[in-house]
Amino acid sequence: MSTDLLKTHLPAGTRILKVKQIASLWAGYGSILRVSVRPLSRTDPTSYIVKSVAVPTAIDREDVGHVRKLTSYRVEGVFYEKPEFATAVIQADKDVTLPLPVFVKADDQSVAEEFSLFIIMSDLSQALPIEQGSLSLCLTKSALRWLAGFHAHFWGSEPVDGGDNERAIYSSGVWKQGGYWHLSTRLDEFKAIQNNKRWTPFKQAAEPIATLLRGKSSEASALPDHPGKRCFRTLLHGDPKAENILFAAEKPLNDAPPACGFYDFQYTGYGYGAVDVAYFLATSVDSNIVETRLDELLDFYYMELVKKLTLRGMTAQADEYTPAILRTHFGWALVDWVRFIAGWGTWGNARWAEKTAKEVLATMGFT
Repeated sequence: MSTDLLKTHLPAGTRILKVKQIASLWAGYGSILRVSVRPLSRTDPTSYIVKSVAVPTAIDREDVGHVRKLTSYRVEGVFYEKPEFATAVIQADKDVTLPLPVFVKADDQSVAEEFSLFIIMSDLSQALPIEQGSLSLCLTKSALRWLAGFHAHFWGSEPVDGGDNERAIYSSGVWKQGGYWHLSTRLDEFKAIQNNKRWTPFKQAAEPIATLLRGKSSEASALPDHPGKRCFRTLLHGDPKAENILFAAEKPLNDAPPACGFYDFQYTGYGYGAVDVAYFLATSVDSNIVETRLDELLDFYYMELVKKLTLRGMTAQADEYTPAILRTHFGWALVDWVRFIAGWGTWGNARWAEKTAKEVLATMGFT
């Protein structure tokens, strides 16, 4: 990558010392770079992160996965570029750390092979140097606190119209349905699910669960206290696995969760906050913790969410969103996640997720 291009969009006078590729994007769609610089003062950053996206030459332009990836990169560009998303939450809540956008440029003339995206953002690893795989209880609570703050900030922000046409994104530029595994975007994986006693209940429940998670249940509109009400939906991170989180070091003799920050907002869109929570617990947390302390974790997320909503002056909304509704949403979301991995391939805490999801299905009459 040209250093002249970088210099144009970094603070004036910044001297670039080194540009190093630190990761490749999935399926050859680009790379992540760390740009080390000589800071202008002691308070200036010593490095930046660059996400550079370009369409691979050997790709089927009509492939469903390709179209999904391009849309996800467009969404991420919007999330960082539009002030109501990344910049707004960074300014509003010091506990919700994410990369601060420095420069965003998307070249998109609606011609798939010409799409490219270039994002310069702050480097979270300067303050949050810890990467972890299977998370401890303390780090799990750190991430749940972040998710609660993020969800609270965008609570009630989903557009009230424009959601029924066939476009996958809202006019604001984010997904109508956050996450990369919801049914409408994973029909190939759905077809791959085996027809047997183990997986058939998940196939039978797939569309009803998808309808509930979209907030489109007819019962939700008829019953004022139904958990399927759309007013409970918020903006999701969409891919909150451990690989997308950085942590501050845990302090000895300190039980307080350390600070953390999330990145990778390709699949940010609307949904029930429990969708993020279910995916996070099913993919990123030590299996013994989710098997023995699930109620504690859900209660922790709930209390953090209520605290943040109350600080925003949304006491009525906090009162309406009860622990029982959170657990209902969590059950739906976990069933939906297991439906996806049944066709795609199991990973993470799959055994726990499947067992818990089957308990949910039984209460719903799918056995």
